[in-house]
Amino acid sequence: MEYTPYNTDLFQGYYASKLYDPDMENDYNAMRSYDTDGDCPVYDLDFKAYTEDLNGYITGLLFEHGVNDEDGIIKSMEYKSMMSPREYNFTTDTLVTEIEVDMGKLKAWIADHKECFDMYLHERYTSWSGFISFVSNNYDDFMDTEYENIERHYHVMVDFYLLTNIFGTDKFLDMDIDETDFMEDVLEQVNETFDEHMVESEE
Repeated sequence: MEYTPYNTDLFQGYYASKLYDPDMENDYNAMRSYDTDGDCPVYDLDFKAYTEDLNGYITGLLFEHGVNDEDGIIKSMEYKSMMSPREYNFTTDTLVTEIEVDMGKLKAWIADHKECFDMYLHERYTSWSGFISFVSNNYDDFMDTEYENIERHYHVMVDFYLLTNIFGTDKFLDMDIDETDFMEDVLEQVNETFDEHMVESEE
């Protein structure tokens, strides 16, 4: 099954986020210039190589931190591609992965966490002025049989499952993703992958 995280706690994208900011390149060059008393070339980021490698690492971290091996719900997760919008006014980059998921077990798991899943839906998917939700904002409507084949709902269930395991609780709505081991590992990988793909400028 193709899975794209809808919740940006799972994947922030590269527009003014912790995964990338133009100041990262400026800071890198400033540090190298300081260390060499200004006697060094200018470096640029190979952005495509950086994002491709980092996306693969993040996918692995989602599986490592977000999947409980003992429940048999998600058996594998592999990075496929990234989709980027033409404009970043209303959305950002999205990760596309391929997962092997037991949907029957996932639905049963969701039912066991009904109360918190209902709260999650209400918090994230209630329409308001300027925002129209295409996802049901309560458990009963969400799990209604007419929605069983709507792919969008599958993504939302996987989001909630991953986030529950990452936070260690299904009561995570007021918690900060930056304080999780998952995000700590993501940011560590950002630094390593960024340094690997800074290349000497051709200009």
